[in-house]
Amino acid sequence: MGHTDYNSEIEDFELFNINKDPFEQNNIVRSEKSLATALKSELELMTTELVNSENLVHQPRIVIGSEHENPVILNRNDADGQPGIWSQEEIYGLWKVTLYEGNYNIRFKFLTPVKAN
Repeated sequence: MGHTDYNSEIEDFELFNINKDPFEQNNIVRSEKSLATALKSELELMTTELVNSENLVHQPRIVIGSEHENPVILNRNDADGQPGIWSQEEIYGLWKVTLYEGNYNIRFKFLTPVKAN
């Protein structure tokens, strides 16, 4: 619903009827204000439910060495640390893991090489 902040006025959002306007040329948010407001409220409820879910509030450790998931691929979305870690190169994070005993082949892939030190 738009390219704006979540707490903006409803008129700052965008709403399109994809069936009638597949190229999103006609923003109907003003003519369909009640629908836009209802959709925004529903989205806010879903977001609140998601950010308060048990796995986000008390995130379980990532298990490495389990027979159920091998190989394990960790990415920025799995990392703990400062907010925005998944979209910023200069923020460092860490992965909280439970490591089973064993031998591991570990590879790192950086989109942009990390400077020494």
